Amino acid sequence: MKRTLFVAILLSSIYCYSQDTLVQHVVDTSLLNIHLQPLKTSRPYLYHFPRAEDKATITEFAYLLKEKPTENNYRDYYKLACSLWQLNKTEEAEILFLNIIGSQEKWYTTTYHHSSDVSGNTSTKSYGYGSSTSNYKNGAALYLAKLYIEQKNYAKALRYLEDAVQKYIVTYTCGTGIISQREEYTALYTYCYEGLGQYDKVLDVLLPHFQSTRDEMLVSTVKRLYKPNEIDRYLQAAVSSMKCTFDTLSTFELHSTHIQDKWDTIIYYSGHATINLFGRSVKLYPLVRKGLKKVTKELLIQSFKESQFYQQLANTANPLQHTKKGFEQVGLGRVTSADSKSGLRFWFDQFVSAFVHNFNNIFSINNYYQMAKQYAHTNAKPF
Repeated sequence: MKRTLFVAILLSSIYCYSQDTLVQHVVDTSLLNIHLQPLKTSRPYLYHFPRAEDKATITEFAYLLKEKPTENNYRDYYKLACSLWQLNKTEEAEILFLNIIGSQEKWYTTTYHHSSDVSGNTSTKSYGYGSSTSNYKNGAALYLAKLYIEQKNYAKALRYLEDAVQKYIVTYTCGTGIISQREEYTALYTYCYEGLGQYDKVLDVLLPHFQSTRDEMLVSTVKRLYKPNEIDRYLQAAVSSMKCTFDTLSTFELHSTHIQDKWDTIIYYSGHATINLFGRSVKLYPLVRKGLKKVTKELLIQSFKESQFYQQLANTANPLQHTKKGFEQVGLGRVTSADSKSGLRFWFDQFVSAFVHNFNNIFSINNYYQMAKQYAHTNAKPF
């Protein structure tokens, strides 16, 4: 009976994200919501992670450097190109990836279908949650985009990135794949636009994710485009422009952390808002904490003002106000902690947060994520 009820709840979901603790867990519905905050990284998609296997691959398949891909070697050909990239042998890798892009043979033009529901399945049918598609040209185009970004040939990088996104389409039906693909595409687009000096487009790409991203590029781009007094006016205008939508059915949400294997259950009435932020319509979601019963406009305003994005920009616009007086919590009163009076704790917290964030990114999550993704790339299942 319990199992049947749980399945019934899942079937009533509107849409869902992920089941992997490395990214973000959300089943976003008024009946069930599982949410874990993701750890973000800064410019991780240009990193190289050479392994012993890559050296072995190059030794074994070096003869393919003088050949074209064929029906007998196309898997090893792609694997060799990936290993060359990892070992920073980019000139050789570029040749192989370009040959893959230029090939009209069916093994490189075919879109492959995979499903976690059926072991070893590669049929042309999709089997719902957990299924995905892949093709070699998508992976090759992404590698070429990264290669040209490293060479600062941003126009060429953007061309191959758009081919990967629009021409050699790869799709996912599970949250892990959807989110990881979106984040990689988003990161590569911002690298290209920044390199081309198209800062408005950087803002177009990153601003919708201002609550979840920790990429320094978003804040630095805003500071590049607007003066401090303009930033302050835009932040105030965003609050004034807020339009809220509240759920009429309650949300069941499970909260956990990556550190403690503990879950808190929260049942509340959720909601979200739309704000005009730097001339762009952006969705705003509430901070959900233990004890929450109902999302209100006051809570959404607080969520906006407590975001790292807002605090970094508000400090730029008027640093004394935020370090000496503390942050005004709309509808919830002023922060009265003794630490906020001097402002020293604020700067200390910012430093510690940045240090821990970057340490975790570089040494744990990023390494695991990139190596796991590279394993998929080099085993004939490019993302």
